Amino acid sequence: MKLCKAILIDADTRAIKDIELPNDSDWQVLGCDAVDAVMIDGNIMKFHHAVLIDDEGLLKEEDELAVHGPRTKTYFQITMPDGSKSHFLLGKGIVHGFDHHGATVDVRMTAAELAPRVEFTRKRFLGMASGKPESGPVDFMITPIFGEPEEE
Repeated sequence: MKLCKAILIDADTRAIKDIELPNDSDWQVLGCDAVDAVMIDGNIMKFHHAVLIDDEGLLKEEDELAVHGPRTKTYFQITMPDGSKSHFLLGKGIVHGFDHHGATVDVRMTAAELAPRVEFTRKRFLGMASGKPESGPVDFMITPIFGEPEEE
């Protein structure tokens, strides 16, 4: 079985490390049923890197919020080449390379090269808000709401 070179980001341990894993095992490593991809560099029509995350991570947080109330957790953000930042990402993320067909390929960077672009942040998840954005191509969107962490 061919292994793919990737990078694991773990918000809980604040670790960023090089890994090798079999193709199509991301959901097992992330501990989820469905994954979502956030492009972090490159061109989708050519080679690019994307971080795969638990697609239902914030929905699980919303369920937890109903039971336990707001709790502080560590999230991570990745700075894009243009200086903008990804939204807050929860739990673990796996950075893969992708070719112009969307197939998973080895990353073209190391964990040490990615690390300066990753920021870990403590936040309280307060819930989800929905509504119509002021502009853009979508008619409706759901946005997570975060607050400052409680004193520890």
